[in-house]
Amino acid sequence: MAVLVTGGAGYIGSQTARLLRERGRDVVILDSLELGDERACLGAPLVVGDIADAALVQKAIADHGVDAIVHFAGYKAAGESMEDPGRYFGNNVAKTSALVDAARDAGLDLGAKRAEPEPPPKEEPKKSKKQKSSTNRGLTKAVE
Repeated sequence: MAVLVTGGAGYIGSQTARLLRERGRDVVILDSLELGDERACLGAPLVVGDIADAALVQKAIADHGVDAIVHFAGYKAAGESMEDPGRYFGNNVAKTSALVDAARDAGLDLGAKRAEPEPPPKEEPKKSKKQKSSTNRGLTKAVE
């Protein structure tokens, strides 16, 4: 079985793909190449396209025997996200939601894998005045 690494032609995704391959996992990369570079795939199979393209996602899952997804195909420039929040919401929430739907429709069990939480601190930390962005709230809802 293989791991689908979205955004795998970018720096973080390509390093994750490399590490997965070093540990014996088969990897297939799905990347639009909008910000990534094919050379970063280091010989791993590359599917060029959009994570919101349900047919493409389902074909990649079927063709490569994908049983897990590691998702890095998100925009991450904080300053730009404040200038153009709609672009970030569209890519980071709407397209991620479409990816999740396509993967579920293809039969993948997408129960999010998370580390065990640490016990709470003895004293309550001061509450941050920062609020979660609409992108963060949307992604949290999409995965739950």
